[in-house]
Amino acid sequence: MYEIKKQGKNAVRFFAPNMDAAARARLRLETRLGTAIAAQALSLHFQPQVDVVGGRLVGVEALARWTDAELGAVGPAEFIPVAEATGMIVPLGAWVLDEACRQAAEWRLDVPVAVNVSPAQLIREDFVDVVAATLARHAVRPERLKLELTERLTVQDPGRAAQQLTRLRALGVILSLDDFGAGTSAVASLLTLPLQEVKLDRSLLAGVTEDPSSWQVLRALLALARSLNLPVVVEGVETPGQLAALRALGCAAVQGFLTGRPAAPEVMGRRLDLGRLSSVE
Repeated sequence: MYEIKKQGKNAVRFFAPNMDAAARARLRLETRLGTAIAAQALSLHFQPQVDVVGGRLVGVEALARWTDAELGAVGPAEFIPVAEATGMIVPLGAWVLDEACRQAAEWRLDVPVAVNVSPAQLIREDFVDVVAATLARHAVRPERLKLELTERLTVQDPGRAAQQLTRLRALGVILSLDDFGAGTSAVASLLTLPLQEVKLDRSLLAGVTEDPSSWQVLRALLALARSLNLPVVVEGVETPGQLAALRALGCAAVQGFLTGRPAAPEVMGRRLDLGRLSSVE
């Protein structure tokens, strides 16, 4: 039944032993993840967002990491979808928000810390209150928190999204549209929602140094954001060629392995103290 649902329903599948093995593995992952979230056994790594000209720090993104005693290191691409499908993303997201703000306060960051927010979190009536309470608890100014939102929310429930984002904007936090340009982009979101930043998806960089059409797509998206007075961060920058292309296109800020890999708090803290976050020369 679940195999058929994955394929969009209205189909027939015969049982195969590998389905049982996959179901058992999924159940084990769900169980272990639930235990880890309840025990706050996950951790956060932080990745810098930097200015393309001199490497000046303009923000850091908080990224959830999980190493389980039985399963080993489990990547976000594996456990985040499970958390979203089971509803565990709500307590997980609340913990990430709290821990990111706590760490930002400890570091006395003078740039925003970015936190990913799932649709399941944002549509909750109490979400804005949770954000406000978290900021107050750690004495973090609202403009030092950036919430990165996926396009899925703006497409699925645009009315609800607009209502919640308006409340968050009034609170003073920065609102960024994440993964823009991946799949079917909701350009209307840029016109109707109170956004303050656009984050272009890493997939847009795949052929930017060799494929003229990729260059043109990036240039068009950057021009669109510029016309709406929306700053842009491009994620997934991994090569000097990609960085050079983004400089030539007038992009201001980037994030990726080239300019700084995600790091544990103690490592990122040392980088912040030394002022040695990355090099984009």
